[in-house]
Parts: sequence; C-alpha cells; structure tokens
Amino acid sequence: MDLQRLETISRVMDDWIEIPGLRYRIGLDGVIGLIPGIGDVAGFFVSSLLLAEAARAGLSRWVLFRMVLNILFDALIGAIPFVGDVADFFWKANRSNLQLLRKSLAEPRATRQQSAFFVLMVVGLTGLLAAGLVWSVWQLLSWLLHTLQTF
Repeated sequence: MDLQRLETISRVMDDWIEIPGLRYRIGLDGVIGLIPGIGDVAGFFVSSLLLAEAARAGLSRWVLFRMVLNILFDALIGAIPFVGDVADFFWKANRSNLQLLRKSLAEPRATRQQSAFFVLMVVGLTGLLAAGLVWSVWQLLSWLLHTLQTF
C-alpha cells in the first residue's frame, strides 16, 4: 500500500488550499462539489480510492463500514443544494478515513472495537429514525382517515 499517495489524495481533496487570514484549509472536494451533479459524484469516486486501498490492506469489516459511512454521509449531505456545498468545506471524509486507516494499521484491535461500536450506534439511530418516521406516517394516515370519516 502506498500510504504517501493516499495522504496526497486526502490532502488534495480536503486540505489543499489555505484561506488567507482564516488559517482554515479547503480541498478540491468542496470546490468540485459546487458543480451540480458532477462534483459530488466525482468526490465520491475519489474518496472510494482510499476505501479500496484500505480493503486491500486487510482492514476489518467494521473499520471499512465506518469508512463507507463517512463517504456516504459526505455524498448525501453534499447532494443537498447550498447546504451540501457549505458542508463539503467542513466535513473532511477523506481526512477522517485516512486517520482510521493509520490508526487501524497501528492498533487494529482497538480501532476495530471502536468502529464496531460506532457502526452499531449509527445503525441503531438510523433504525430508531426509521421507526419514528413509520410511526409518524401511520399516525398521520390514521388521523387523515378519521377526519375523512367524520365528513
């Protein structure tokens, strides 16, 4: 695995340009994300390069899944007009994934356990949100049917 190449990709995508006077860096991911449709897809595929290298390096499924969640969050938030463009400058999925890769290579067991907890927490919260959405829709439909029957 060429860790130097992955660091370069991460830096270019997330921290390439320093904004003068702010001491804050933005990357190509945020800039190309401004191009409707094409930018977020391009950023998604470049971010997937890091994931592919991590898979080839033999990182655990939990760590890989956590990396996938970072990439998906970046892509989904980035797809929202304006809000996504702003978020692309602050959410650094490639940097997070590179840190996960480094940490997993240095401490595989600890990273796997932390990632498993994180993934299970995200899946649990997503399940709760989905259940809440289903319950809300059910309540709305019940109310609507009840209201229509009273006419």
